[in-house]
Amino acid sequence: MASEEKVSDDNSTSFNLQDEYDALLEVYTKLTQDYSLLKKKNMDLLKQNEMLKNENINLGKDKCSTSSDPYKSCKMHENEITNLKNTLAKFNESSKNLDKMLKNQKHVHNKEGLGFEKGKFKNTKTPIRQPQAQKASMPKRNEAFKHPPQHASFRNYNHNAYRSKDVAFRKQPRQPF
Repeated sequence: MASEEKVSDDNSTSFNLQDEYDALLEVYTKLTQDYSLLKKKNMDLLKQNEMLKNENINLGKDKCSTSSDPYKSCKMHENEITNLKNTLAKFNESSKNLDKMLKNQKHVHNKEGLGFEKGKFKNTKTPIRQPQAQKASMPKRNEAFKHPPQHASFRNYNHNAYRSKDVAFRKQPRQPF
């Protein structure tokens, strides 16, 4: 019986050792997974920390540059303000001149100062005389062909008078091209 107890004790201890080994293996795998996650987070935080340090250094440089030369920046802003005031003064002067021009503007029909008297041509209209048409009577139907009109005398028309001028023109020698 003692040997049976030893065998059963060995089985139970081996069974207990196997359970403990499995439990330890589970805990180990869980710890390695946690370690890998924490390692990734740590790397991300280190990168972020490095970026923030660089950013802090850059901001410190900017603060130093602006805080070390407040006189220069003040002078720069004063110069900018004076330039803007000069520009604004130009616009104000131009606006005043434009207002003066608009105030002194005359109406188109106001001809005062051009040699005209002030009240003489006010509200007067020059009448335009239309030429009167001459009254002409149309010839009656029967009278139209009784007598030829005076200007249409074909008997006095001399063709030879025009030809003599043409002949004199033709007698001149022609110029070659």
